[in-house]
Amino acid sequence: MNFLNLKNNALFLSCWYERARPVQIFCFGTLILSIFFLSYMVVSSNAGPKVVAKTLFGVTVGLQIVVLLVQGTLFAGHMGSRERTSATLDFHRNSPESVAAKVFGLIFGSAWFEWAVFFFLFVVELFFVFSIDITVSQILLMNVSLILSGAFFHTVAATIALSSSTRKRRNPFGLILLFIFLGGPFIFYHLFTISSPFFSHLLGFTAIGYVTSDKAFYFSGHFYTMKAPLIVMQAATQIPLFWLMINGMRRIFRMPNSPVWSKSDLLCFCTFLFFMVAGFFVAGVQDFDALTEHRGYYYYPRSFDAFYGQELFTYGVLYVGAGIGMALFCIPDYFKRSKYILHTKKGLVRKSIFDDGATGFFAILVYMIIGGVFLIPYVLVGKGMVQNALVGILLLSSYVFAFAGFLEFFRLGPFRKNKIFLFTTMVLWWGIFPWMIGLMSGQDDNALTFLSPFFGLAYFVASITDEVSVNMSAPILPFFICGLIWALAYQQHLLVKAKASPD
Repeated sequence: MNFLNLKNNALFLSCWYERARPVQIFCFGTLILSIFFLSYMVVSSNAGPKVVAKTLFGVTVGLQIVVLLVQGTLFAGHMGSRERTSATLDFHRNSPESVAAKVFGLIFGSAWFEWAVFFFLFVVELFFVFSIDITVSQILLMNVSLILSGAFFHTVAATIALSSSTRKRRNPFGLILLFIFLGGPFIFYHLFTISSPFFSHLLGFTAIGYVTSDKAFYFSGHFYTMKAPLIVMQAATQIPLFWLMINGMRRIFRMPNSPVWSKSDLLCFCTFLFFMVAGFFVAGVQDFDALTEHRGYYYYPRSFDAFYGQELFTYGVLYVGAGIGMALFCIPDYFKRSKYILHTKKGLVRKSIFDDGATGFFAILVYMIIGGVFLIPYVLVGKGMVQNALVGILLLSSYVFAFAGFLEFFRLGPFRKNKIFLFTTMVLWWGIFPWMIGLMSGQDDNALTFLSPFFGLAYFVASITDEVSVNMSAPILPFFICGLIWALAYQQHLLVKAKASPD
């Protein structure tokens, strides 16, 4: 594909014409210039030229971040949503261009204005090397970091927008606010502690560290027992997930009736996620003293035990959250399952446990094994009893396994068109019912409270750190519930098979 042949790229031109409207460009350009002039006016004229230059440089960097990472991401999501809601996605899907050209046209065509402003501000930043204590290499490293983050953010936003199953246009501002409300506290807490810098590299937070000496932006670059430049670690964190999003967009264009990601893609993603988080944890254990010295006033845990408990909680949340997310994509719906049964009976496709229409039982089982393997470094560092860690990971696995089974039952069952049934059941199952039992019993280790991950996550951390006496029977009831749920799901499989291929 010739990336310079943009005049024959239908998706790029479609986004270009919508973003190139004179009124829109004039308004955004006026806002950016107004911020420049306002920042210059609020700086005291008696502060000295070096202070003024340093302030203006900070404003320039801030504008770059806001324009590219916030404004550009919003427009990438907006253009992807427009393709889905305006029904032009089918037109572009059937165009003679290659899939790579369509992906490139949507990602960079939707935010071409933001990229133009970004590179203009980059040129402006180069002139500050003559007035403040900063080098060209620092500015280059920061901009390379922002370029990686910009491409990653835009791809994520476009993929999520295209993957929507509805043609109702959604407000990107509402989705961002929902993400900040649900996941923001967890992510931003880890940005400002010495906890695993995975989130800092993933969000490109380390870019500011290239142009400031603030202790809050100190990162060692250690990963397991290796050490690499920060820009290399950021690329190693973002590029695999960027490639996952690209694969998702390619499946959207090639296979419109299939899930965004295949089961193998999801398993590769989860393996990568646990590999990176465990690697940063091992490096954090080795650099604990140095990190606390450099980031003391942003550091919440006051001891290694507190740091270790925080890392275990992070791993537990990721394990349950990623497992639930994987179940949402790998569990087949009624249409996909029926089609798979019919095609396998006719010999049109080979049976495979990783086919889009196959049951998600085996994929979730492989996921649980992967999550258990990467828990080993945590157990070795803590020097706790292996059976305690086994009880903890089995308890967390029961939540993922049970949710996947119930989701499979729901998507194949008679209530599959009533999402309120799924929502109500999960709220009662994981929220209200265990909470009521815990309040009535007055015991934190009541067996019924282990049905909820909100109780199980705390128990998972406490069991490995030996803060509580481990109840070896804790996972028994949750896995008994899992068995019942998967039995119901299997019954629905038989009914679907009978309807799809009647003899």
